[in-house]
Amino acid sequence: MIEPGTDRLPYYFYRNTLKKAGKYDEMVATLEDLSKKHPDNVSISSNLAAGYVDAGAKDKAIEQLKKLIAANKNVSWANRQLGDLYKGMDRNEEAAQCYEQSLKTAGFFLDVNLRKQLGDLYVKLGKKTEAQAAYEEYLKAVPSDTGVADAVKTLKEGKLPAIPPDAPSRAR
Repeated sequence: MIEPGTDRLPYYFYRNTLKKAGKYDEMVATLEDLSKKHPDNVSISSNLAAGYVDAGAKDKAIEQLKKLIAANKNVSWANRQLGDLYKGMDRNEEAAQCYEQSLKTAGFFLDVNLRKQLGDLYVKLGKKTEAQAAYEEYLKAVPSDTGVADAVKTLKEGKLPAIPPDAPSRAR
């Protein structure tokens, strides 16, 4: 059913089904074969990257996402996924770069919470000016987030704030 390699086929469901069954090797092998046959298929490429993450092969996932991004410059979500992967590995500088690129290409599909996450990364990196700018952009969409507002005040005083807690937000 998934062999033809079109974007509309259920690669996501295939990956999740095998993930739930604990068949990571089979999942990755099948998606790798499909990726070789259909190297331009975004759906196969993204599910292969996610499959690598599922299987614990984060370095392969990074390689796969980089290939996907190189072939499709405006895939905001792929930069976001790569940033999330780097962030989870405490590779904060690389994560921030990916989040920046994701925000540049997101257009209508911008996740405002990504601006807060970028601000948090800048705080971890000691980049006060960049953190303040990211938080201020976030506050334009979510002005009720007092944790981030307090962080901006602290940054304006020239200090690094504690990273604000995640506020419940419906903004997406």
